[in-house]
Amino acid sequence: IAFERELGGNRMQASVALELEDVSSHVQGGYFKVQDNSIVLSEEVRSWLQLGGSRGAEAEEGKEGLGEEETENKCAIAIIEGIKGALQRGPNGHEMCNVRCKVLRIESEAGYGDDQAGALRAATSFITQKILKEGKKGSTITVEPHMTLTVNCGGDAIGAVLSD
Repeated sequence: IAFERELGGNRMQASVALELEDVSSHVQGGYFKVQDNSIVLSEEVRSWLQLGGSRGAEAEEGKEGLGEEETENKCAIAIIEGIKGALQRGPNGHEMCNVRCKVLRIESEAGYGDDQAGALRAATSFITQKILKEGKKGSTITVEPHMTLTVNCGGDAIGAVLSD
């Protein structure tokens, strides 16, 4: 998906290919385990970012899980933070969970460089959000915790408590 914006006379442009995968592990009774989202950079993206190694940068919750080399790379951090922000906003304003996002490819006319970090963050955030909003109907569900709450209060406070 292509992203192109002009901000303050500066052109931001990038094309990003992402793969989003549901990693929910269903258990008995219709409940599932809530897992943190993970973001993986493909070998092609690692090469474009001039990162060594072949392990694929897997990041959970921002910079955690990044290797030392990735935490020094402003563009790698920007890509992960852009996707993380979009997953926190979700398609309907609720944070997503149990999602694995693999960044398959990045192309930019401006090429790679620390000065491109802002554009890459904006592009990955916009594109992730677009995929989530335009995905097939029913591909995301809002889950809410089920709990029981007991409130004890004095008789003079019942009105205030019930009105909250």
